[in-house]
Amino acid sequence: MSARLTPFLFEEEHLVRSVTDAGDPWFVIADVCRVLGISNHRDAASRLDDDEKGVGVFETAGGPQEMVIINEIGLYTLILRSHGAITPGTFAHRFRKWVAGEVLPSIRKTGAYAQKPRVDAPGQAHAIRLMKELKRQTDPVIRQTIHAMLADTLMKLNLPVPALDDLGRAGPQPSNLSIRFFAAVAAAGGLKINHARDPRLLAVNMGELNRHASAGAFAVEMDLPMRRALKADPRYRGARTIRSAIDPRRTLKCWLFAHDE
Repeated sequence: MSARLTPFLFEEEHLVRSVTDAGDPWFVIADVCRVLGISNHRDAASRLDDDEKGVGVFETAGGPQEMVIINEIGLYTLILRSHGAITPGTFAHRFRKWVAGEVLPSIRKTGAYAQKPRVDAPGQAHAIRLMKELKRQTDPVIRQTIHAMLADTLMKLNLPVPALDDLGRAGPQPSNLSIRFFAAVAAAGGLKINHARDPRLLAVNMGELNRHASAGAFAVEMDLPMRRALKADPRYRGARTIRSAIDPRRTLKCWLFAHDE
């Protein structure tokens, strides 16, 4: 699956991204686990059935990125496994009621979920939460979405709208060479060539990458410009010889990158 993610906020501060495929909603499992307080989303994904999860390639501020996504059944499975999901008043219970009562019905009816910011007495508190999220968030697409929500809230409160650049900054943008590298990783199977034991890292052997990347269509030339571009990428974490998580009998030299999604 390859499409653009739609971001929205739960309780005005917890980011959840979704995508609709053939009319069915899918959610980024890393976001759902973050909301529910589940520390390891890869472990959570491994305990879901195959028909409850999938993998998609999505555009992010750092270029194309492979993410694990879950469908409606997988979403409910995660929620119900979390502490307090059926206890009124708990965070997990509020999240379940929000998903079941607002998000999914809206997607079924209109194909999307339109966030409705608060504009009553708590409106100022809502605006403050949005501004805090903007200062924390670096993805330019998500920042634009949140800023639009903030502008709508503040205008209805008859308050001035600060410029987007006054509320934090988007993260550094990758070069075209860096984008080509991560596109090659996605084309080669992404997680299937990741030798890192740490779920937060992506460890890629360049020779193996080129053998798998669409029969050479996305082959990466590791010349000096490419090396410089990758080292300048904000996700770069170094290059060293490691023991493979795919085959523990092998040691191989890998380039390491942050891989949080």
